[in-house]
Amino acid sequence: FDTTGTVDKAASTQFLFLYDISGAHKTSPVLKQVIQQLNSHVGLVWSPDSQKLYAAGGCDDAVYAYTNNGTSFVLSTKISLGHAPGGCVSNATNRTGIGLGVEPNVAGLAISADGKTLVAANNYNDSISVIDTAAGTVRYEYDLRPFATSGAPAGTKGGTFPYAVVLKGTI
Repeated sequence: FDTTGTVDKAASTQFLFLYDISGAHKTSPVLKQVIQQLNSHVGLVWSPDSQKLYAAGGCDDAVYAYTNNGTSFVLSTKISLGHAPGGCVSNATNRTGIGLGVEPNVAGLAISADGKTLVAANNYNDSISVIDTAAGTVRYEYDLRPFATSGAPAGTKGGTFPYAVVLKGTI
């Protein structure tokens, strides 16, 4: 934040670095593109056809989709996960993660074999969001807490602070 309380994007922005590692570049990767993304976290996954790249937005409570336009990857969709519609917040009264003073945090991502479904681990919301990639919307959220009223059956193993997710096949 700067002296006025506004996010200083120049000092805060994170980056995605895309390298060509094909053919002769296998042993000497070549930087092809740098994408600025204000907030990010560990989640990064390619669509099966390699034409779209999905990146976790961390406390932005969103997944960013970058599409290949023939020469580079450009932001095509910001998929809001619905925990914090305004993204990262700066005061505890507006935080919507589980617990006091906790912001949502999108972490790991996984994509189905057909590329139609994306799953995001909601690190501080103890859940996963299942996303329809064609519509760019959340289909549903699955609560991982073992004693929640929805999601994992009461008393069974669930998950707190999920960091990564794996998806097998199609759903």
